[in-house]
Amino acid sequence: MDTRDAYFREKIIESGQWLTARGMVGTFEGNISALDRERGRLYITPSGRAKDTLTPEMVVVTDPEGNELVRKEGLKASSEIVMHARMYAMRPDVNACVHCHAPFSTAFALNHTPIRTDAMAELRVMYGGEVPVLPYGEPGTEHLVDGYGEHRDKNVVLLANHGMLALGKDLDEACGRTATVEAAAKILFISRLMGRNVPIPPEELEKLDKIAERMAAERPR
Repeated sequence: MDTRDAYFREKIIESGQWLTARGMVGTFEGNISALDRERGRLYITPSGRAKDTLTPEMVVVTDPEGNELVRKEGLKASSEIVMHARMYAMRPDVNACVHCHAPFSTAFALNHTPIRTDAMAELRVMYGGEVPVLPYGEPGTEHLVDGYGEHRDKNVVLLANHGMLALGKDLDEACGRTATVEAAAKILFISRLMGRNVPIPPEELEKLDKIAERMAAERPR
């Protein structure tokens, strides 16, 4: 295990602990991956193991297509490996994926309801005001993200009847997006219970869109 290999393994472990501590992954739910494009190695959490009890040696390594290269005896790659591999193929700018069943976001996914509002400035700036729901796909297959082609500009999507998928240039960004979308889902849920969800005026939404455009232009490529 060289320094670069150790780095990716440690980031998977760190991300699993971070997400678990915030209640966004259950004991055996969800999966986390990172892609080292330079070396052609995909690092992913193993199937059926709690994310907060993993060790670096337990992280499974595959090629970009999901074929196993390195794993500890008795472990195998997450059953969602084909979904991760497909996302990396579709988004060459993405090097990390987090799939989880965060409670509020997953509640929206179960109801086939996008996380959508014109009342929350942060959601407008960071996600265009909407986190869409992809059509239902069989778990453990690439069909989970069949509908992603219509939403290639989205870095977070909901998977119908399943959960959330967040993408990023690295795991810090993917985890951060997971947390912000889950927080937005929780806030919208509470707001709707209160009975009001007052939209931001159209002229102010235009200003927020300009902020989003400026942030996108300034983001490192």
